[in-house]
Amino acid sequence: MLLCCVPWTAQAADDRDERFFARWLAQGNAGSAAAFEAYLQKEGMNKVAPLHQLLRTASAWDSPACRKVQAAPFEVPPEDLWPATVRTLRLVARLREQKVLPAFEVVSAYRNPRVETCADGAGKRHPTGGAFDIVPLLPAELDATVARICDFWWKEGRSYKMGLSLYPSGRMHIDTTSYGTWGADRRFATSACKR
Repeated sequence: MLLCCVPWTAQAADDRDERFFARWLAQGNAGSAAAFEAYLQKEGMNKVAPLHQLLRTASAWDSPACRKVQAAPFEVPPEDLWPATVRTLRLVARLREQKVLPAFEVVSAYRNPRVETCADGAGKRHPTGGAFDIVPLLPAELDATVARICDFWWKEGRSYKMGLSLYPSGRMHIDTTSYGTWGADRRFATSACKR
């Protein structure tokens, strides 16, 4: 069985909701967020996930370590990284169209290098603007979702330069930075997709 040794559980939804986002926008961030949204719309990728989810930084943004670097709950990636965001959104849209990925919530996207470090990230993928941590909203289907997404990764992941990690919390990491899969300790040996 694919997940025989991993205690998968559902993760609670992120509390950085649309009201929280509206307050952040009102703090001088509306212009840059609107420009990012316009770019996604021009590329036809503005309906894959809500804007407030696509601008969430690390889930640990309010931890003591992240407060030291003045992490924000949301952040617009630098404009030169927007194509990487679109590239990964195209992959996520394909996963949805092929019914590989059910309904989900994006809980972390772009992280600037300081936030990536304070959140104990690996440092390579989220700062590119093309990485998303998502939580499937149908936890009862998690094992089936993992089987489908691992099958997709093995068959088509290389052509997308798809990075994939599935954590015991139920959170999934998807990017188009470089082909690979890993577990919570960042090693292939612990990946749920290892055959």
